[in-house]
Amino acid sequence: MPNRIEPLKNINDIRQIRECLTDRPRDLLLFDIVVSVSAPVKHLLQLKVKDLLGLEINDVFHVPRSRFQTVTSVFHHGSDL
Repeated sequence: MPNRIEPLKNINDIRQIRECLTDRPRDLLLFDIVVSVSAPVKHLLQLKVKDLLGLEINDVFHVPRSRFQTVTSVFHHGSDL
């Protein structure tokens, strides 16, 4: 039976992970994006630097799903968690 991945639902778990990632800004950014946009990681891995460059808090960006679909996501800064 394949492992099932469950979403993080406890805000304290999210805070603890963010604290562990404090010294790793790249990983913290990726974690914050995953938590904020509610898009599957496999779609976020398709993003390029140019897709995110210049974004501000609460900006809307598009996450590619396939050649024909995109998911529109809003990035909220994770520091208020």
